[in-house]
Amino acid sequence: MTYKLKEKTGFRSKANTVAVYTTDYEPFYVMQRKGDYVYFNLPKGEYIIEVEVEKLKKPVNFQLPPLPPFERNIKRPQFIKIIFGKNPNKCSIDLEGGVIICDDSIKAKGRAEQCFVIYHEFGHYFYKTESSCDKYASRKMIEEGFNPSQTVYSCNGCLSERSVVRKNEIYNFAKQVKRKKFNLI
Repeated sequence: MTYKLKEKTGFRSKANTVAVYTTDYEPFYVMQRKGDYVYFNLPKGEYIIEVEVEKLKKPVNFQLPPLPPFERNIKRPQFIKIIFGKNPNKCSIDLEGGVIICDDSIKAKGRAEQCFVIYHEFGHYFYKTESSCDKYASRKMIEEGFNPSQTVYSCNGCLSERSVVRKNEIYNFAKQVKRKKFNLI
């Protein structure tokens, strides 16, 4: 079944495995049930889910770990422009000009990885350190409707093999995210 979501939306399912695809059948999110139901969110967009799911009245609410204290607070422009081209750093930001410059290779990444990279760069308005920008990106993704495991997957898919410490920090950050228990249906 195809779902056209205008906002972050929560779901639950009794299926043992739930696979969510983009409309061109690219995998978006896969999860396995560990209790009576699997609960998950999807961000605004269009998705295909081939097992029975129930749309919740509200998104799944997560208790998020705090972000590190801001290391800086640079005035942000009203709009950020994202452009693609050759960039040996995969992605970088012109803080004064409000432009994020992504390498063309980012276009081939999935939506979650693209969001991680772009939110990471935006995090430089608040942070100097790369690991703090990673945590900022992870939190923004969850707030948008991605699930904690997607932030770990995205970090692993975007960072090089040499970035073991940063990958572990995002893994540990995501482990601290807890689903709040409340009446979801």
